Amino acid sequence: MMVQVKKKSMSALQTYLSSPRTRQILSRKPGEQGFSLIELVIVVAVLAVLAAIAIPAFQNLAEDGRKAAAKSSLAQIYKECEVSKMQTGTAAHTALSAAVSGVNYTGGAVTTACTATATGTTTGGAVFAVNLATGEKTGTW
Repeated sequence: MMVQVKKKSMSALQTYLSSPRTRQILSRKPGEQGFSLIELVIVVAVLAVLAAIAIPAFQNLAEDGRKAAAKSSLAQIYKECEVSKMQTGTAAHTALSAAVSGVNYTGGAVTTACTATATGTTTGGAVFAVNLATGEKTGTW
């Protein structure tokens, strides 16, 4: 019985190996299909270089947005003070909440009087300030 199993399995293997499809696959030369290892390594290296360039640029976008929000809010507060001075003779503005979109506001920004210095500090550490009485700006505007 063992001899018959071996003969059957050998004949199945011979049939498989002698089929035209199998012969075609086995007769392929290296490089006819697929990518070589060096090609794959080069592609991975190029992708790593692109990622190393792109990731820091994207990380700075959020902080740039917070800086723009701080500058815009402080400029708006100063403009409100100037308009209020012209219309009523006394300077007042709408108070901001203590934290807006990653920017903390202190000083005149959280009160309605236009006599103090309003300061905006981003979570990244950038500090912007404007004196609401004189309009003098400090920080990196």
